[in-house]
Amino acid sequence: MEGEPKNPEKKKTGYEKKTPHELEAEKKRLEKEIAEKEKKIKEKERIIEEGKERIPRLKRAEEKLRAKKEKAEKKLKEEQKKAKEYKEGAEKAKERLKQTLAQVKTGYFVELTPKRKFTDPEFMRYVPGDKYMALMESHRLTDAEKEHVTRARFKFCMDWIEHSPEMKEYEKKKGKYKEAFDEWLAHKDAPIPEILRKPEPQLPYQETPTGREIRETFRNDIRNIKELIHINNYMPEMFDQFAIVGHIRFPMIQDIRKNEAFAGRGRHIREAKVTDFIDIIEHVEKILGPGTEKDSKKYFDTFSVEQLEVLRKRMKSAFDGKERKEIAGIGSRSWQSPITLDLMDRTVLQGFRDSDEGDKRIIVKHLLLAYKAGEKMSEQNKDALRWLISVKEGPVFYNVVNVAEEVSIDLRKEINIEEIAQKLGVKVFSGIVVD
Repeated sequence: MEGEPKNPEKKKTGYEKKTPHELEAEKKRLEKEIAEKEKKIKEKERIIEEGKERIPRLKRAEEKLRAKKEKAEKKLKEEQKKAKEYKEGAEKAKERLKQTLAQVKTGYFVELTPKRKFTDPEFMRYVPGDKYMALMESHRLTDAEKEHVTRARFKFCMDWIEHSPEMKEYEKKKGKYKEAFDEWLAHKDAPIPEILRKPEPQLPYQETPTGREIRETFRNDIRNIKELIHINNYMPEMFDQFAIVGHIRFPMIQDIRKNEAFAGRGRHIREAKVTDFIDIIEHVEKILGPGTEKDSKKYFDTFSVEQLEVLRKRMKSAFDGKERKEIAGIGSRSWQSPITLDLMDRTVLQGFRDSDEGDKRIIVKHLLLAYKAGEKMSEQNKDALRWLISVKEGPVFYNVVNVAEEVSIDLRKEINIEEIAQKLGVKVFSGIVVD
């Protein structure tokens, strides 16, 4: 009838068209699915119940672990305390031994000390130089025994150099640095490797008490050439070590060169003293080649500005801390290398005041060639050249005009002293004769 509400259509579920067989199969599938879900729910409930039971056990285990940790930390602190006390005790014992050895009369020390103590490294290490010298001059010991005494006294030095973790790490880093440097230097346009942008590895003598002791021993304690003579006689391998010889002061090295007891060894010891120089110079020599390893013109033609900057940075670390006369005394092979000449400023030149005219001429020629190399000239060489042409002491050292003509011929370019002075921002000293 009109006006009566229509019955809404029932929502179709999809089962209307299925047969009874299909409906039965669907029912079983749903029942199975429900059973699996119920099984999973029960498994989760079981895990939750087990977790609740395990919580107290876990807490107890956690408390045990905490107790063990606290016990271990306490034990560690006790061990550290004992180690500190032992170290402090050992240091105090060393100081007492040093004081005792310093106070005992030399004659008593030589004649009354049991001989076995003279070959004990931990005893001889702290024997003062005067008492060691007295032992070396004593008739109580044979020559063979004196060798054992010397080896006992300086055993700690060689042990540190050959076996300490710090030196092994240093040698490893130094080797990698030198290998990278050599490879890069052979390729003019190659970018700088990252390893060369970092400071070059240095001897780790400041990092350990033993390293500092070695430095103090050879830099400040040994002031008697006779003591070095005994070391050379009985333990010559020590003078092969830059980590030892590098600490010996330059005046003592000069004494070694002049002393007949070092005949045949003086030059070797001097070169060991400047191993840091030699390492860099050898790199340069290898690139420049035999016969031209001292050719400053080829040096500037061969290396790029970037390569020269890295070379100078390495060489500067070798220069630092050396006296000006020390550079003049390192031997012609070392100071006549272009890389050494490249780092010479007016201060270093003054160390060559007493050198012969030929040596001075080599330096001045390099400075003029450096000037002609333009942007490749080092700041140190600019300073040296300014000093030579504008300060009264410069012409007294060497009149640069005497070399200018030779360099002009070599380069086929005129060397004009007035022009050099103008570009370097100085005035030519009146004592210089300019044609």
